[in-house]
Amino acid sequence: MARLKLRTEILWRKRLENGIFDAIAPTQDPFEADVFYAADGWGSSYASMRLRRMSFATGEETASALLRNAVRCMHFSADAQHIFAVTDNKIYRLHRGSLQIEEKYEKGVPKYSDFVAGDEQGTLVLLNRSGGSVAAFNYAQGGVSKKRLKDEGCRLLLRDSGERYLIASPVRGCVQRYDVAKGRVEILFEVGTFDAAQLDNAGNWYFHPAVYIPAKICDGHGEGARMTLSGKILMLGADGARKEWDTGVKFKQIRLSVDERSLLLQSENGVWSFLPSIGRIVSEIVLSKGERLEAFFEQRNLILCSVKEEGGQSLIARRVLEF
Repeated sequence: MARLKLRTEILWRKRLENGIFDAIAPTQDPFEADVFYAADGWGSSYASMRLRRMSFATGEETASALLRNAVRCMHFSADAQHIFAVTDNKIYRLHRGSLQIEEKYEKGVPKYSDFVAGDEQGTLVLLNRSGGSVAAFNYAQGGVSKKRLKDEGCRLLLRDSGERYLIASPVRGCVQRYDVAKGRVEILFEVGTFDAAQLDNAGNWYFHPAVYIPAKICDGHGEGARMTLSGKILMLGADGARKEWDTGVKFKQIRLSVDERSLLLQSENGVWSFLPSIGRIVSEIVLSKGERLEAFFEQRNLILCSVKEEGGQSLIARRVLEF
């Protein structure tokens, strides 16, 4: 059966005051269906960089916070009152509705964190995408504790239970558990090198297998470490079953669908829906030439993409017509 090629139409187009490349991807508000957040990124003047609260329906900006740096990751408090916005070396506690800055944390804040999770008791757990350690920052008391990981990097950070967190580390390829209270990191299992990971509510893990190429440095010059990506998906089931599929497409990210029946494979120019139950791609969305995928919001049937223009960049919202 041929895969379904889904069509889109432009819902709105908005000229950006600053670029959004290399900041956090546009992120949906978990408490308000029409709200998302976009952060100014590479190419912007530091003095003007903001986190912006925007409407899915119109693209209009409804609030912003002047942070003078790119937001790398965010954590929403469970009471829906606050957002913790993490920049290169600071953490801002913002009022979720107005984005008013309520508190700025600097002392002890780990630098260059790409992942954050919290326990709602005053502690944030932070990791860098390529780092070798995990940090627990207690913003209520101002203290920080760090622990060396048993494998480098992070591709997924999830709160497990209590003060325990799951960390998917890509280089050797394993899932680790970090216990904040005990200050202990342990390896739960190894799967081999990967560059993306997801965990569903049934306990099934999905990985994007890859080949790790270490950094090459000679006389102060060379290349940084990188991943060579495959077109494969590896599943490690909660029952111990192990399956691998070759999708036949090049992708960079994996996301679970809302019903967790399919995997959404994303690249810079498209989205593919892969069904593990039948082991193949069933639909695809390919963007127009020159457009770059920023985020796909399945529940809203909406894609946000960016396009470079003379002297700037625009954000485009595309509605998926069939899904």
